[in-house]
Amino acid sequence: MRICIVGAGVSALTTAKELKSKNFDVEMFDKRSNVGGLWHFDKKTSTVSDHTVLSTSVSFIQFSDFPEMDATNEGYFPNYKVYLTYLEKYIQKHDLLPLIKLEHEVTKTVRNGDKWDVTIANKDGETTKTYDYVVVCTGLNHEPLVPRFEGDESFKGQNIHSSLLESTDSLKDKKILIVGGGESAADLAHAVLPYAKSISMALRKGHIVTLSKGPGQRPADHGSFRAKIWLPKPFLHDFHHCCIPKVQDQFSSFRTFYTFLVLPILLLTLQIRPFFKFFFSLFDYRTWRALFTTPERHGPASGVELSKAIADISKNPPKSEAEVEQRFWQYRKLFNWFSGGTHSTQPFTKSPAFFYDIARGDINIRPGIKRYHEHGVEFDDGSVEEYDAVILCTGFRMLLPFLDNMTLDGRTLYKNTFMPELPNMAFVGFARGSIGATPPVPEMQARWLSGLLTGRLQLPSVEEMNKTIKCDADEYNRRRPNHAQRLTFLVDYHGLMEGLAGIIGCKPQLWRLITKPRILYAVLFGPMACYQYRIHGPDTDIAAVEKAIAKLPPPMFFRVIQGTVLFIFMKPVFSLLGALGFKKFKPTV
Repeated sequence: MRICIVGAGVSALTTAKELKSKNFDVEMFDKRSNVGGLWHFDKKTSTVSDHTVLSTSVSFIQFSDFPEMDATNEGYFPNYKVYLTYLEKYIQKHDLLPLIKLEHEVTKTVRNGDKWDVTIANKDGETTKTYDYVVVCTGLNHEPLVPRFEGDESFKGQNIHSSLLESTDSLKDKKILIVGGGESAADLAHAVLPYAKSISMALRKGHIVTLSKGPGQRPADHGSFRAKIWLPKPFLHDFHHCCIPKVQDQFSSFRTFYTFLVLPILLLTLQIRPFFKFFFSLFDYRTWRALFTTPERHGPASGVELSKAIADISKNPPKSEAEVEQRFWQYRKLFNWFSGGTHSTQPFTKSPAFFYDIARGDINIRPGIKRYHEHGVEFDDGSVEEYDAVILCTGFRMLLPFLDNMTLDGRTLYKNTFMPELPNMAFVGFARGSIGATPPVPEMQARWLSGLLTGRLQLPSVEEMNKTIKCDADEYNRRRPNHAQRLTFLVDYHGLMEGLAGIIGCKPQLWRLITKPRILYAVLFGPMACYQYRIHGPDTDIAAVEKAIAKLPPPMFFRVIQGTVLFIFMKPVFSLLGALGFKKFKPTV
């Protein structure tokens, strides 16, 4: 079988590796001049920037059977060049370079019976080849999404999408408005601060902003562990906002029950400070009132209300660094609250440094844009301000020019991978986890695809796939009303990985790990990284699993206590309630 892979980035590399290992005839085409896709810095196209560091830890971003990333000297969040070196080692190990044709752009794909005619352009002209299967691995970040506003054509200043900004040097000594609150916007605002005249950020609503590092400077994503992630989304939100001692900014019935369960374990393990923190909460009337009320988990999706609340806190300069730190946590709470959704249903911004800039008065938060004026912008609250440059950090369109300019929508694909009416085409690497890293997801999709092409696995019927697509789309629109029209490939990382693992047959079987306590301990309480899907099932690699585990720090003891309460005591109760018909308690995995 001849297979064409469009792209030579992370998703394409892991797809090529999986298919090559099953002896398929694979060719890869990429219009760029280097492998690695977005990970190769290029001033002329959408890529990493020259100052990019990983926003997810090395534990999550590596492939499951290749835990060889060397970041010893840079911690868990190294510069992008370290990851690029890792990809180059991956290419070398699996001898992928002969499969890759760079500066070859796929310009057209046309169905030819049960095959595909693929047209490829390079410096020598165009050629057309016929393939049995096409795997699209181009990724999301290619066609900038540029929103239109009333009067934007009359604006005299610079008005540009962030991906088209060749250098931030052009922003020196300018009054800048950055539109958006995702990671690109947060990173850009903080990066240009030293030489911009002033910086404002325009937000239609709040955002879920989290820290990349947790207690002891450990990666925050290590807190995403199997003993916890089974919680239904509303209760997962409650856990993060009610049951973590440093946060604990909301009350809920979940928090009340959790408190009773955790207290004896804290006492038995001599965790005195957290014991008294939870114990004294029993004397707060809100702990008991929460048993009879529905918790308010978030406020409205409002940039106007957010900017008002931020301005109220920031009206006077901070008197000390301690006050700056206090404001940091206040801003984080407000950004989360005015996001209009629970933290577990939205993409995370893992670049919170700009909160310190706001606290010190260096960045202003404004509402969304209503219209442009000749020299400035009018906001949704009616205020007007002049700017020299407006930088749009507004994401990308899911446009595939080589497929008749098809606009790709995750809600029309079966498990974000297959289009039922195109049986010999797959879309790998488009799903974007709200947490976790991107590379493990296309690896799992590629393993699924290789199982299908070898005949070991089978897709459901077209009717069954379409039924599942509709159910998943309805659920997506219900749970993500503030994102459904723009981010259609947002997924729950753990739910998708566990679902794909179930299909592939590589989900870890906990009962079989009783004789391997070290691995079982890591699987339950360590970060739920993709090494866990090489323990059982096809293509197991215990050596890689043990190497990945050896590179992990031991789970924090308090995290083990949390996981014990959740997994040993609460999950059986929730599972029983779910089985009795109380759907809101049904574990997600």
